[in-house]
Amino acid sequence: NAEYMGRNWHSTQQTTDYSVRVGQPSEMDKYRRIPRAKEPAAEGEIRITATGRIGSYVTYAAKLFNEDKRTNVLVKATGTAIARAVTLTEVLKRRFSNLHQLTKCGTTTITDMYEPLEEGLDQVEHSRTVSFIEITLSKEDNLDKTDVGYQGPVDQSLVKDYQAEDFAPRFRGPGSQRR
Repeated sequence: NAEYMGRNWHSTQQTTDYSVRVGQPSEMDKYRRIPRAKEPAAEGEIRITATGRIGSYVTYAAKLFNEDKRTNVLVKATGTAIARAVTLTEVLKRRFSNLHQLTKCGTTTITDMYEPLEEGLDQVEHSRTVSFIEITLSKEDNLDKTDVGYQGPVDQSLVKDYQAEDFAPRFRGPGSQRR
C-alpha cells in the first residue's frame, strides 16, 4: 500500500511520563523496603535462585537422592530463576535413572512493605505478580500420570549415572579463581 511506504514505524510520536528520571530523586528515595521473613525450605525441597550454580544444585539433589534416600525431590523457582529450574531438572533426569516428573506452573502475588525514612509519611505496600514453577521429581512411579504436567522418565540411553567426582570442585592452578 502506498500510504504505508513513507511511514517510519520506529519513530512514532508517543509521549510517556516516566516517574523516575535519571539523576533526579524519586518519591521512593524517601522509603526503605522492609525485608520479608523467609520461610525455611521443606525437607526434600530445592529452591532455585537466579544466581545459584546448577552444579551446586545437582550436588544437593544427589545428596537428597543418595545419602538421604529420598524418593521425591521438589524443585521450586520464581521469576527469572524458572529457566534455571528447568535446566536443573533436565540435568537431573539425565544423571539419575527412572525419574518421573510432574510440573506445576502459575502465578503468585508478592507484597513488599516500605517504611518511610522521613517523619510524617505512611508505610507503603506494593504488590506484584510473579510466575512460579514447582517440579516434582520422583524415583517411584507414584505421580499422577493423567496430570497435564506429567512427564515419564527419559530413555535409558540418555542417562549417565551421577558420579560425585563429576561435580567436585577442581583445582584450576595457582592464581585462578572461580567466578
